[in-house]
Amino acid sequence: MRETFKRSRACLQRFQTVANSDRVDTNSRSRPSVGTAHNTRHNTHTLWARLHEQKERQQEAFHLVRIKQSFSNCKAYSHTMESTTGNAKTPESEFIEASRVFLRDDYLPKLLHCVEQLPEEALWWRPNDVSNSIGNLILHLCGNLRQWIVSSIGGVEFKRDREAEFAARGPVPRAELIGNLKRVVSEVDGVLEGLESRRLLERVKIQKYDVSKLQAVYHVVEHFGYHLGQILYIYKLRTGIDPKFYKF
Repeated sequence: MRETFKRSRACLQRFQTVANSDRVDTNSRSRPSVGTAHNTRHNTHTLWARLHEQKERQQEAFHLVRIKQSFSNCKAYSHTMESTTGNAKTPESEFIEASRVFLRDDYLPKLLHCVEQLPEEALWWRPNDVSNSIGNLILHLCGNLRQWIVSSIGGVEFKRDREAEFAARGPVPRAELIGNLKRVVSEVDGVLEGLESRRLLERVKIQKYDVSKLQAVYHVVEHFGYHLGQILYIYKLRTGIDPKFYKF
């Protein structure tokens, strides 16, 4: 593919040479015909378009291979799109298992893929002062997961500074952000694994809210998906690449 690209560029250069030679010379008695100049410009434009299309196909193919390798063991990317084992005996058990799979096997791998592909400085980029960077969103997800599940349901003491999650401007290293997020998702998974179905309707006080444990779990899953969408959008803005999570 690289040799093909080189040959195409060489061909393009020949077209450009012809185009330059066909320019009107005010000091010359002869001028190229309108038809010749038009055809040269058309051929040059067509070749540029083909080169651009070829480059995009190469980038997409390379990126698709990396995605498949990254998610080869992820349930969310199986051809059947199954998210649970199908062994749950009650709706409550299915809900808990599905919540674990969404967080651990679906949302987290997508987020990590985006973070790992971006340069370090892009993790703290923001389009304006009222928007959050990827770094802020990861800090916020960690705080939300720990407060709503690890602390409120799991009983682990945790004092959260929610405002600091949005006020931070970095630089927190990529490895630290990833390590903290992986750790808290693992802690959440452990709490949900031990959560008995009969306790889902128990009430807990979180921030200013009085909610059931079922609602707390529901909130954390949709909250993660909500901010994952923002991170994915920033990833596309910064790279111009569609990760194609659902296109293979």
